[in-house]
Amino acid sequence: MRLRGELADETYLMTKCFAEKGILLQRATVETLAESRGLDDLVGRLKGTPYNEVVSKLSRPYTSDKLEMAFREHLALTHYSLIKVSPRPSFLSAYYIKHLIWNLKTIAKGKALGLGYDEIASKVNLYAEELVARRDLIVRALSAPDLAGLVQALGKTEFSQEISKAAELYREKGELRIFDTYLDKAFYKLILSEYKKLTRRSIYLKRRPIRDQVNVRPFISIDIDGYNILSVLRAKIWDLTTPQTRELVVEAAFNITQKTIEAMIGAPNLNEALKKVAETPYGKLIPTGVVGEEAVRRLESEFEIYSYKQALKAFPWQISGLGVALALVKLKEAEVRNLSALAFGVEQGLSAKEIMSKMILLS
Repeated sequence: MRLRGELADETYLMTKCFAEKGILLQRATVETLAESRGLDDLVGRLKGTPYNEVVSKLSRPYTSDKLEMAFREHLALTHYSLIKVSPRPSFLSAYYIKHLIWNLKTIAKGKALGLGYDEIASKVNLYAEELVARRDLIVRALSAPDLAGLVQALGKTEFSQEISKAAELYREKGELRIFDTYLDKAFYKLILSEYKKLTRRSIYLKRRPIRDQVNVRPFISIDIDGYNILSVLRAKIWDLTTPQTRELVVEAAFNITQKTIEAMIGAPNLNEALKKVAETPYGKLIPTGVVGEEAVRRLESEFEIYSYKQALKAFPWQISGLGVALALVKLKEAEVRNLSALAFGVEQGLSAKEIMSKMILLS
């Protein structure tokens, strides 16, 4: 009976994923939204899309920040609805932590800059936390009097070790992106832990990957390899020591080995480290004719696009498993990223052509 129940849940999960995939915004719709004559017009047009419910709750005056929060609410709800019907919810639940980290990054950087409670709170939306009963986490973080208080507030959470190290390194370097990097590390450690659990014992008592692990590997490998590569490159920009750089790395070997990571760490400068990346399967993502910090910025964008393209491929080739569910979440992330950039462009009075040039269009 347990097996039959799991099969039924998986069938429903896949049906839901393909249905949600079918209502992703098409290029023609995005172009129509980009032609909006202001945010009021944009909200009116969005009411004819699956985002109607979240934008209808917004009050005037509309801002691109308000719209981005609404789009993220829609993303969180979509993700949460998949967790509820998944036969193996722990992996998707671990990936859901990404929504919480988005708020924690905002709070950490606000505390580091000495911003007040109201100023930070205006940039935080607790909807994702409320769905999974973790509102208290963000409330404690927001209520911390300063950065040291934030470290203490997160002391008994899965972010404890990373936020403490981030705060320490920030005090030395004064670089706000250190918080992004360390909180991303906490996220990928959780993801990697859940990924490793997607196994079963064979008759020889060895752990063997199950289908779900195989199906999510294309996405997890890009995410974690990309994180490791970009973290080492940023460490070069921030002039971190070798031990400090190693501290940023998530221990995993997918399409880039630990030996290559060590070679990057040992490179004398950023451009030499980039040459090591060029020797990996990800070398094709490095923009030609660009060096230094701009190359790192462009490479980060290319990793993001590459991940979304892999997600798009999952639907023709995978018909079951967590891979399709994770792929849908990633495609929704891409859509929300596009809508947020679009709203900002409309707010700034950019032309439809200028706005469309900033979109990640996968089909």
